[in-house]
Amino acid sequence: MWQLGWYEPLAGERFAICLVLPASDDQVHETAIRLRECLEKPFVLVVPLRKQAALETIEYLRGGQSRIIYLEDLLGVEAGEWSALPSAEDALNSFRHDVVGGDNFHMPEHRFPTPPGSTWKEILIRFIDGHQIQIVAKKQQGVVHYAHLGMVQRKNGQPTLQWDLLLKVADGHGEYLWPRAQDRGRLKKRRDRLAEHLQTFFGIKDNPFENLPRGAGFKARFMISPEP
Repeated sequence: MWQLGWYEPLAGERFAICLVLPASDDQVHETAIRLRECLEKPFVLVVPLRKQAALETIEYLRGGQSRIIYLEDLLGVEAGEWSALPSAEDALNSFRHDVVGGDNFHMPEHRFPTPPGSTWKEILIRFIDGHQIQIVAKKQQGVVHYAHLGMVQRKNGQPTLQWDLLLKVADGHGEYLWPRAQDRGRLKKRRDRLAEHLQTFFGIKDNPFENLPRGAGFKARFMISPEP
């Protein structure tokens, strides 16, 4: 068995793709068991032929959200040369849907379908009103509510202090200066919590904020603007 690489459907989400060249059906099932024991996340197991994977193995992997795909469905021989059949991406559609959902996201909290390899510089946030923002990330875009980002108070459904801080960052067109009359330590914790929400929602691990010179405040590494 070899790990061929990674399948990365969204930024911050990747899943192992492994190849097994079995001498018997039992070896495919044994490999599936070992991979489920060793890997913390779902995976894709590539097998040369459909007949090499028993139904028991297929269902066993589906129970852990993993999938089997077959080389005979992806590659063919034409005029003595290898040629691509239906793409691997098409074959992985059901796997993607199970592990990260579709491209549409729903309340109350979900992940934005950020394209793999995206950086904060490629994220644009525009406030539509006090409760919604428009997001553009490369070719992906959408309008989301503060609850999509998990910034909602469970007691009353109102936005959290982190959302209020994001509003103020937008009002400053990406910059926020520390107020003199407020507890700076508390505000820094609020900023750090906001950063965690954004990292989770967009799947980008880097800090979305950086400090301004002389400790005057901080600024966003993404583009952000207030409502018109």
